[in-house]
Amino acid sequence: MSILHRSQSSHTPAAPASRQVDLFVCGDTHCNSKVGLLAPDLLDDEGAPISQSRSQAWLWARWLDYVALAKAAKTAGRRVFALALGDLVDCNIHDSFQLHEPFNQAVMLRIAEASMRPLFSLADRVFILRGTPAHTGGAGYLEELLAQACGPQVVHDSEHGTASWWLLEAEIGGVRLVAQHHPGTNSMRPWTQGGAANRLAAMLTHAYYGAAWTPELALFGHIHHSEDSYDNHPVRAVTNRAWKLADVYEQRSGRGYLAREVGGMIVHFDGDGGYNLEKVVYTLPRPQPWHEEATHGQ
Repeated sequence: MSILHRSQSSHTPAAPASRQVDLFVCGDTHCNSKVGLLAPDLLDDEGAPISQSRSQAWLWARWLDYVALAKAAKTAGRRVFALALGDLVDCNIHDSFQLHEPFNQAVMLRIAEASMRPLFSLADRVFILRGTPAHTGGAGYLEELLAQACGPQVVHDSEHGTASWWLLEAEIGGVRLVAQHHPGTNSMRPWTQGGAANRLAAMLTHAYYGAAWTPELALFGHIHHSEDSYDNHPVRAVTNRAWKLADVYEQRSGRGYLAREVGGMIVHFDGDGGYNLEKVVYTLPRPQPWHEEATHGQ
């Protein structure tokens, strides 16, 4: 069982079909973490299976549900782009206790490439951003290696000569957007939700003020929950959910009771400067509470 919620917000009416693009925005998959995204039927270097937990099997099934939306878009004749917002690989230098492979980076990359392949392999264009060095190696080099391994559809950062990006500034379907992993701000408590997105939108409006090129839409990862500034500022800032469940850090931070929402976004570009941003959300079903009667006699 899974709970799916799809919300949409329109920006301007749709127009021609020839330039229509669906941008599938994902990130924070933390492949190689025992609570991150993991493809099935993988082996380590000794041929031993790298097995999914029950929650990882659920997560993988939801990932394939998300990929199915990309397949449907292609069937409908739309171009499909993928934007990966970083932290795709996890070599967690702070705590390797919850990693499938703590040392062998070849195995880490094999896990990440296999796990991201369902989406990346069907996309016409793929943009891979670098995430947090504590998870993806110094200067995010594991994501650079992943980007180099993911095929000709990966769009390179020609200015820096790399296959991955720290900061992406792009125009898709007539819409100017900026994306990076770290938002630089966060809102952790229920009564502050939305504050980070509004701060981000204001920061971006200020940073690009008077520039020849200014973004309309800004997309971020890292904080593992969704916030949206909508039309409160000239730039719309949105943070994305993760494809990772609760780890030890969240447990010791006192957030173990929170609902586990994962998912991504789809930005539907109409090809004439308008877009519709859809948020695809899956909620991990809560386990049944313990009851004394259920264990009577054990």
